[in-house]
Amino acid sequence: DPDFRAGAIHTRFLDERFAMRAPETDGSEDVALIAAALLTHERRRNGAEASSGAAARQQNGDAWRMAGRIGAMGARGGGGPWRNTR
Repeated sequence: DPDFRAGAIHTRFLDERFAMRAPETDGSEDVALIAAALLTHERRRNGAEASSGAAARQQNGDAWRMAGRIGAMGARGGGGPWRNTR
């Protein structure tokens, strides 16, 4: 734009002269959105069915592991003397 190159701009320059073009797409974004929706649906459906199966045992195992780590940190005074608030 010649006015832009000449420095003849003002606060409404973009509003008056700039027009957004619609992005060119090949449909890959739509495919990705559909795949994400299907995956989410499948995970929710399988999560409800597997709550009494291996998934629940794995989650319990993770909870036990995390509780053990937290307990071990507490036994050492919360991670070291730099965290001592006494």
